[in-house]
Amino acid sequence: ICNKSTHVIYNSEYTKERYDNYVNVPSSIIKLGTDSDLFSPSKDRTTKKETIIFIGSSNEEFKGFSMMNNIIESNDYDFILVMKDSYSTSHPRIKVYNKINQYQLSKLINQSDLLVCTSRKETLHLAGIEAMFCNLPVVTNDVGIYAEIKKDKRWGKVVDKYNLTCYNNSIVEILNNKSL
Repeated sequence: ICNKSTHVIYNSEYTKERYDNYVNVPSSIIKLGTDSDLFSPSKDRTTKKETIIFIGSSNEEFKGFSMMNNIIESNDYDFILVMKDSYSTSHPRIKVYNKINQYQLSKLINQSDLLVCTSRKETLHLAGIEAMFCNLPVVTNDVGIYAEIKKDKRWGKVVDKYNLTCYNNSIVEILNNKSL
């Protein structure tokens, strides 16, 4: 399909690099925008315990949700799960929000100390960008936008997507380093 087009538009450098070898037409990148008025740091925090947020779905193939479950089970932090699907749990340290709007999402990000991305496949990961706009550090693996910015350590850490110990060590390191 792409080769029948006159021009291909990608949403990140990462996506362009992955597919450009298969496309023989001109291409360009138009990155997705983030509402910086809505997604900005807030001091209206109500949570007291360190809280980790996950934004995605319970899909294993794309979101690597079993890794998120392993992170939850191996830590004593509170967790906010913002889910695109109808996931639910009765776990005492987890608050689940399903299909919320952008205003609610910005409020939940600002109630958190850290965002974790366990995705196995992403083209961008807009949720992480929105978290960064709120000055929230991110622990992720080498997918989407993180593949492009991983050398800049100011926003968080990139870890091996299949290594629970790496995720947990990075979470502790970031939560203990409030200057990040």
